[in-house]
Amino acid sequence: EHADEGADPDDPGLVFAGAVQTCALRASADVRCLFVRTLEDAASPRLRACALRDDAPLVRGAVRFFRAQEGRLRANEVLAEEDVGVVDDLLAPLCRPIVTGWAGGNRRGAGGALGHITG
Repeated sequence: EHADEGADPDDPGLVFAGAVQTCALRASADVRCLFVRTLEDAASPRLRACALRDDAPLVRGAVRFFRAQEGRLRANEVLAEEDVGVVDDLLAPLCRPIVTGWAGGNRRGAGGALGHITG
């Protein structure tokens, strides 16, 4: 859940919630990179068992969080010295699974990232 418009961004509860959600975004990206859907076609039954067949809940959560945090990315673009950590926290985890699983990837995640990049 993202903060309300009038909420204090320095509130310790919101800072903690943001850190937890950022970690969850990274973890879901790692899971989607490691257990790509294309493993369903592997010759080895063990590899087929590792395939993440339904990544839609992970994608939905990642896209929602990304869209809620997009203001942070936009504000970062106008700074005199860009905070690379914001991009690493938000955009990179959304893009990694798109690149690694492009053939069988989820287009919703790609649309979220592309929507940000194109403005």
